[in-house]
Amino acid sequence: TTENVCTKETVDTEEIEYEKVCQDVVSKICDAPALGYHAIGKREADAEADPQFFGGYAAHAIAPLAATAVAHSVEATVKHACREVTTEHCVDNPKVKAVPVEVEHCHTVTKVTCEDVNNEIPKTICEQVETTHVS
Repeated sequence: TTENVCTKETVDTEEIEYEKVCQDVVSKICDAPALGYHAIGKREADAEADPQFFGGYAAHAIAPLAATAVAHSVEATVKHACREVTTEHCVDNPKVKAVPVEVEHCHTVTKVTCEDVNNEIPKTICEQVETTHVS
């Protein structure tokens, strides 16, 4: 006959779990210059350089004045508004976690049934024999 024999044991396995790790990052952001400042300067330069602005027939007489006005440049320092912005940056950090698992091991065992048997062994018994010789 056969029989299944099972044993249970605990085995450690590993799993990965993720832990959220965050860090604050401070950035400095500055605004762009105002658009009105550049638009006004361009508009004035275009008007002064355009000969029709002075009236088409008189443009030759005033042309040296217009050239002087265009060549003159204005230097201005503009400070832009800056501010610090804090943003949170996060990542999922993997961690190894030990997890015990119960495992069952089974194997087959063969069993036999025996009985005592009396086996007789044949035995040879000899007797002496007398022989006579006649002459």
